[in-house]
Amino acid sequence: MRARFFSIYDLKNEGTLLDLSCGEGAFLKCVSDYFPALFLHGVDILPSILERAKKRCPLATFVQADAVQLPYPDATFDMVLTSMSLHHYKEPLKVFSEIARVLRRGGVAHIIDIMPRNHALQLFKNFDGCPEPYHFERYYTLPEVECFAESAGLRMQSSRRIYLFGGHTVCTFVHA
Repeated sequence: MRARFFSIYDLKNEGTLLDLSCGEGAFLKCVSDYFPALFLHGVDILPSILERAKKRCPLATFVQADAVQLPYPDATFDMVLTSMSLHHYKEPLKVFSEIARVLRRGGVAHIIDIMPRNHALQLFKNFDGCPEPYHFERYYTLPEVECFAESAGLRMQSSRRIYLFGGHTVCTFVHA
């Protein structure tokens, strides 16, 4: 099961990985068990969630920060991953710019989220919104996501649909 899950991201057992909007650290805990040589970092905006993440995955380093202003020097990470967070970012272009900034040349960014296939589905998905004050709720189509990434200097390497609790798209970008 884990091998299948990790094949989505094509992770390597070396280097540094940032889980952007890491939540309670479930992904980082799995990664730390399966890839012990990776240096793991997690960022989230909520301090209460980060406390739970620290307990769940004590081998990772966690920082409270907004995704539009990451507290890391340029070219810090080999991999950046964000899962089911893109639709919560109010300024996705700024987030992609930050991902590109902290990603090393040749580094890889993995974005997984619900990406409606057309504008009618996008309107349907965006209808409800999100009641939480720190969330912005807007689902982006794959062409929009690719445009954000390219504007930030990231090149699309691949995209594919997967079916984990509904249809999701996994996009892999390389820092050019």
